[in-house]
Amino acid sequence: RGVPLSLLPYLPVYSELITRCGAAGLSYEQTAKRIALSTGGVDSSVSCKTMIGNGNELFFRSFMHSKALAPRASEMLDIISDLLLASDLTSRKQIKDILLEERNGLLSSVIGAGNSFAISRAAASLSESRYIDEQLGGISQLRFLDNLIKENNMEKIVDAVKQIHTAIVNRRGCVISLTADDPRAFIPQIRNFLSRLPQKNMTPVELPSLSPLSEKPLGIEINSAVNFVAQVWKLPGVEPLSAGLLYLMSRNLSTGYLWDKVRVEGGAYGGSSMMSISHPIFACSSYRDPNIKSTLDHFQKGIEEIASGIPEDKVEQSIIGTIGRIDSPRPPHSQGLGETVDLMLGNTREFKQKLREAVMGADRESLCRAASSVLSARPTVKVVLGSGAALDSAQAQGVSMERELLLR
Repeated sequence: RGVPLSLLPYLPVYSELITRCGAAGLSYEQTAKRIALSTGGVDSSVSCKTMIGNGNELFFRSFMHSKALAPRASEMLDIISDLLLASDLTSRKQIKDILLEERNGLLSSVIGAGNSFAISRAAASLSESRYIDEQLGGISQLRFLDNLIKENNMEKIVDAVKQIHTAIVNRRGCVISLTADDPRAFIPQIRNFLSRLPQKNMTPVELPSLSPLSEKPLGIEINSAVNFVAQVWKLPGVEPLSAGLLYLMSRNLSTGYLWDKVRVEGGAYGGSSMMSISHPIFACSSYRDPNIKSTLDHFQKGIEEIASGIPEDKVEQSIIGTIGRIDSPRPPHSQGLGETVDLMLGNTREFKQKLREAVMGADRESLCRAASSVLSARPTVKVVLGSGAALDSAQAQGVSMERELLLR
């Protein structure tokens, strides 16, 4: 939270550059060779979620992660130390390549995963964590990168990246997660690594107050023959019982009503619902959808069907699929990092167990109450990504919407 608000959109550029730069007097090519010889790669990422049990607090972290064989662990830590303490973040060519790669990657992803972008755009006005997510990897980030490329002001970007680096590299905010056969054997090396990091005070940054989008759907014009439709509801908070029931409801909608009405009858490639404990929202979306108005209607009708009561056998079927999602397996590297993040986030083993119990103990009546809570939740935001002709057609059918271009 020590990164100034004005620099947030630069974080994805920084995360790419910090692992694709020269360090400790070596060029980028020499550093890349050093990484390849000693590790299974070094990656950097940013994550923002809402703390479980405290909807007013954010979990906002920058990660650098790597893996190596035990005999190479010291060299891996030395590489990470050099990247953090002696990196060259001034390569204009590397920055320009990253800008183009990131912009083009996001632009192509809008067509390949437009439903995710629609959800992210809608949720950004309802949740602080989703607002930051959207700034870092949504349509706002795409527009930001496009503007940076057009401006071509490399000095401004280098200065922003350096400021972010100074704010992030701080022993006070550092947490280390280690996955190994005998983690205690590496404690001396980790202590030596930590001793090299600078230590300074952190100044939390206050985010702006969020203003929900208009009650009218937002139509974003893209170059596509199909549409991506999303509706998001803001939830008051997350606790195990309600989270478990909403997980279950999203599973039932995805494999039941939305599958039948949006995919099978409507002709979309997919219709689904989601709920995440790391963001206090509930969402319905469609993927590569020829329709807009009927899909928005089905989002509402699907939840209303559950609120009116569904057969117990359908509840039992959804329970099996939901438990499988909660307890999905992870590889060792992801398991170690994932469990560390879960603990910091408040997603403890006790919370997960209560979540399982809520799912296993669900019945028709409890799902009715969960669905009713979503229907009454306010505000709710709708976003549609589609061609100009598709948006025109939806408006002709009575869908009153505000419109904007994906890129100007």
